Amino acid sequence: STLMGTAESHLGLRQLCMIDSTGAPVPEFPMIRCAEPVNAYISSVRELSTGEYIVSGTFNEIEGHYSPKIAKLNADFSVNTDFPQIFGNSGQAVFVNLIDSDDRIWVIFGPNMTILGEPDYASRMLRLMPDGSIDEGFDAPICIAAPAGTYEAPVEPRVIAAGAIEDEDNTFIIHGDFYEVNGEHRRRLAKITDEGALIAGAFESLGADSAVWGNWTGPSGAVMGAGIRVVRKLPDGKLLIGGQFSSFGGEPYSCLVRLQPAGFVGTDDHDNRGALKVYPNPARNHFRIELPEGMERLESVQLWDLQGRAVRAWTAGQGQFDIEGLPAGMYVVRAAVRNMVFTEKLVVE
Repeated sequence: STLMGTAESHLGLRQLCMIDSTGAPVPEFPMIRCAEPVNAYISSVRELSTGEYIVSGTFNEIEGHYSPKIAKLNADFSVNTDFPQIFGNSGQAVFVNLIDSDDRIWVIFGPNMTILGEPDYASRMLRLMPDGSIDEGFDAPICIAAPAGTYEAPVEPRVIAAGAIEDEDNTFIIHGDFYEVNGEHRRRLAKITDEGALIAGAFESLGADSAVWGNWTGPSGAVMGAGIRVVRKLPDGKLLIGGQFSSFGGEPYSCLVRLQPAGFVGTDDHDNRGALKVYPNPARNHFRIELPEGMERLESVQLWDLQGRAVRAWTAGQGQFDIEGLPAGMYVVRAAVRNMVFTEKLVVE
């Protein structure tokens, strides 16, 4: 933008500004410029609980202070010169994806980035402490994607960045274009512990499957081109998920889907919901399934807990399904028939 009233255009270029409720620039907001104003930009601004700000982008310096790709601003928007240098000059862009409840800074970045003091850093995700030091207690997950192919035969696998949101149980949900996290298959959606370990079973069979509309598959192919761009936790505990997909969890959803807290497509989101009969319900040692009219044969059955983890799985042809030894509580039965998936809640006593 150009600072109003400035005759020399190069003095008017800035990378951060503030506007009022009418959209007009706030005159007293300080000039904040990054190195090489034509090419440099700020891609994210995140606020800490202290009232300070973390900015990130493509810059190598901000207001004359050398701070490649990421910097801290004081509450008055002056540059905090005590914030350490994290990245070298290589690479292009850094994006601060999340400031969590402990003011830790979740950073994602592209290829060819150099993390100072970490020559063998393998992930494209980094977590910093509020003072800018690297969080040594976080083992960042390795997320793998590919520009084309299938789950079984991906083409040119590569390490990529993944976004994250904080969940209530001291875990984090990550999302992106990946098909693998720490060596385990995941469909662009996964859950990790506070230390960065993949949580087994969470979203294991649920996520963005493919991105195919009509006869179009796109330059990235039909399967590996799918991706999850945004995840939002709603006040009622459900997840709103958006991205590039035509199938989610084996069902036809186009680019937007809502999940129950258990990790399933909401019962009010699909015509198949409520069509499955599970009995007895509540159940103690076993349960049976009655398929909707016209459906003759089950292909598979899974039982999921309210954390989105598969706790039991059965193949087709079984008359009753054993749940002995399961803790009492609410579960979700997920039954696959032909190209359709039916779900129903089950209470285990």
